[in-house]
Amino acid sequence: MILVGGLDMKKIIGITFLLTVILLTAYSEQEKGELTRIDVIVEEPNSIHIQDKETLVKAEKIFKQIKWEDKVVNMDMKEDVNIVFLYEVEENMPERLNRYKIWFNENTGTAIIVGHEENQSNQSYAELDKSHTFKLRELLFK
Repeated sequence: MILVGGLDMKKIIGITFLLTVILLTAYSEQEKGELTRIDVIVEEPNSIHIQDKETLVKAEKIFKQIKWEDKVVNMDMKEDVNIVFLYEVEENMPERLNRYKIWFNENTGTAIIVGHEENQSNQSYAELDKSHTFKLRELLFK
């Protein structure tokens, strides 16, 4: 066992790994930026702008719980709503946009979401269960 300043090599490697994970997590959160607004577009050119901090936090929490799949989806129907999440990454710089199209299934109470993050070439696809669909609708259309 090699000792360095009273610590063995396993502890040094463990501490280094832990610090790396913490720094990467902090960097990725910082890179994403702060959600400052959600634009809800039901029919062009009309849109709803959500800027209430509590609503933004709740919406972001719902979207973090979504299990996304990377796949291209071609829907036959026009989406029910478009939403745009606007993130401020740096002050006095353009916001980063995440765009989502949502189809609500009135029969089942569920929803399909197709998302596209700015500067990403692939789409993300998700199906929301009844509970998350209800919460999302409540937030977007209150």
